[in-house]
Amino acid sequence: VTGTNTFTVGTGATSLGGDLTVTGATLLNGNTTIGNAGSDTLTVTAQINSDITFASTGTGPSVRSIQVAQQTASNTVGDALGISAGQGNGSGNGGDLLFAAGSADTTGRGGYVSIYGGVGGTTSGNGGDVRIYGGDALAGNGNGGNIVLQGGIPDGSGNEGSISLISNTTIGNATTDRLTVTSQILGGSPLVFQGATDNGFTTTFAVTDPTANNTITFPDSSGTVQ
Repeated sequence: VTGTNTFTVGTGATSLGGDLTVTGATLLNGNTTIGNAGSDTLTVTAQINSDITFASTGTGPSVRSIQVAQQTASNTVGDALGISAGQGNGSGNGGDLLFAAGSADTTGRGGYVSIYGGVGGTTSGNGGDVRIYGGDALAGNGNGGNIVLQGGIPDGSGNEGSISLISNTTIGNATTDRLTVTSQILGGSPLVFQGATDNGFTTTFAVTDPTANNTITFPDSSGTVQ
């Protein structure tokens, strides 16, 4: 089917067997199924000029998946799946990449956004990492991009959403990295140190519940606190 000609079939189910190449503007009305086997492939070299919305099952929570097929050759690394926003032109900024879970209606909870590393192999395979990087500056004196994590903003008298880091956590990978804390640290004993050996013994900084704004100053000198 080539060009802007109209190819019309009557009502009822219609099947087109074999390879099908469609060029030019294409309009498919009604329910459409492409392929009838996992070995079928769909190649799209044109730009998609609309949003893509997955139909609801109508029967409750389910998963709609976008994934790359498994490699069939032995000991072959799986193909990557790339999702990127549009590149800016001239002085224009690059496009944002937005991930948003479904909003709730009335008293329901909004959906989660979950990002998982790949499951490790059945024979001592390690699980995959989840890595989030800020954008690199390519030339000149440009700064690298930031990574910003923020809890949800409340409406009315509600509380702002929290950010929780669970499991062992490493901050920084070089002595040139810096940690800036502008918030207050909550808890009567928020700092617990293991020391050089990770065992069952710890040193805890305990803070008496303050009744005024107090300041404790560490001197500009080395030594032992006793």
